[in-house]
Amino acid sequence: MRYIDASQLRPGMQLADNLYSLGSGQMIMPRGTVLDDKLISRLEMYPTSRISIQEGLWEPTKEPASPDLPPSYAQRLRQTPEFQQFKSDFEETFSSFKWSINEIVKQDSDISDKKVSEMAEPVFHLITATTGPSHLFDMLHCLRQYDDETYAHSVNVALIAHSIGVWMNLPEEDLNVLTKAGLMHDIGKLMVPHNIISKPASLTSDEYNIIKEHTLHGYEILKDQNIDERIKLAVLEHHERCDGSGYP
Repeated sequence: MRYIDASQLRPGMQLADNLYSLGSGQMIMPRGTVLDDKLISRLEMYPTSRISIQEGLWEPTKEPASPDLPPSYAQRLRQTPEFQQFKSDFEETFSSFKWSINEIVKQDSDISDKKVSEMAEPVFHLITATTGPSHLFDMLHCLRQYDDETYAHSVNVALIAHSIGVWMNLPEEDLNVLTKAGLMHDIGKLMVPHNIISKPASLTSDEYNIIKEHTLHGYEILKDQNIDERIKLAVLEHHERCDGSGYP
């Protein structure tokens, strides 16, 4: 068994262990799955760490001969200067957010509405750089996976939350709060051991219980801070479900 990145997957490879989504613990594919192009494309849609592959079992699958096809929409989009600029801005945004939020937690600094607005400003720049929610989703779909998954995920959630808010015709002030809540929602994961957050294999029940504590950790960080109460509740309750299940 060996571990590789999703970008190294090839048709014919076989999973050596169940594959789970980072953070949520949702199983994406079971152990023993033999990958093809379609399954590999599906994996690119999920946040995962390194993937375990069976050693010695991989034989490249022979794809039937087919005529040359024109590039897909996603392939064409990835080649545009517009996407290259979006990609660069996205990476700068999550790197800036990573530095800012780590400094706050490390120094136990106060977090004000002004500070959250400063951290969210690059996110709003990304939003205004696209022509609308559908265009934004196209851009996000074309991005690769990032090693700093927690931070890239937080920026993704902020962008997607804003898009949903636009579709719901929310007032501008509510849109701003919703976007900031998306950016801050996983702040508690900074208090979870890195070896658990980045574990490539499936989590034990004890490890999953530790992951679930991130909602409480995040709320503890923010509860006495001078920021919008709706952001605090989003941090605490974003794994709650309408039927009363979920956590904490």
